[in-house]
Amino acid sequence: MLAAEPTEAQVDRAVSYPIAELPLVVDAPAVFGTESSVFVYHRRMDDAQRGAHS
Repeated sequence: MLAAEPTEAQVDRAVSYPIAELPLVVDAPAVFGTESSVFVYHRRMDDAQRGAHS
């Protein structure tokens, strides 16, 4: 349960990080100019795993 609703600035800050990571998650080989890549993250990414298995 949240203590308070997040401010617009907090939401903007929270959303900017995954948006910045998106090119690496979606197509890292194109970003790095390689044939393949592995994206390793320090936490479980349930949304990304759902997308990969659908």
